[in-house]
Amino acid sequence: MPAPTSVPVAGAASVQEGPARDMDPCVQGALATAPRSVTEVVDHVNALPKPVSLPCLITSLPRPLSLHATRSILSAQPAVGLRSPRVFVLYDELIMSVALDGMGKDLLEFGERRPEARTLKAEIEFPVAAELSHAAPFERIVFKEAQTSCAFCHAAESRDESIDFTTAFVSVAFRPTERQSHVTIAEMAAELAQCDRDAEPQRCAMLESLFARGMPNEQAFPMEFVTFQ
Repeated sequence: MPAPTSVPVAGAASVQEGPARDMDPCVQGALATAPRSVTEVVDHVNALPKPVSLPCLITSLPRPLSLHATRSILSAQPAVGLRSPRVFVLYDELIMSVALDGMGKDLLEFGERRPEARTLKAEIEFPVAAELSHAAPFERIVFKEAQTSCAFCHAAESRDESIDFTTAFVSVAFRPTERQSHVTIAEMAAELAQCDRDAEPQRCAMLESLFARGMPNEQAFPMEFVTFQ
């Protein structure tokens, strides 16, 4: 068997490819097309071998990833400085976010796009050890009847009538402030290059998952989303 090859990533540690990487169950079970909804992601998580870690799920997303990272702390999933930003994975119909460290590091947060610059909100906590119901990501963020924890920041929350779950809510979508908070792909690559896997295994695994299977692209947020004031 030939030795695994490495693909150099600008300013980062090499990302392993080849036979050893291809045997990874997170790669073997990778999605071929971009997820369009929270429900599609739940189905994908349920199809992966348990327990499913958050780095495994990110590794299994279709490439190239389109990312936007921020060091903003104005979130229930705040960044921990420049070295551990909050990272958004942007698809046409679905936006997901992860944190490399801190209080939100075990969470995958969702914004499923709706008209008028609003998104359906949901969340999954990792690792996932058992099959998830389709309602679970919406139930996790319920704060009280007819309100989610997202409503503390995201205005004009209302129930999503297109979904059967009474726990599914939409609200205003925000985009990060570019000038004050943007973290570039190159800056994240530099963090991966110097990441100490013994000292910070989860953070390094998250960085590796973002760069695995190909170099990610920088992606701007939809301009119709407002900035958080």
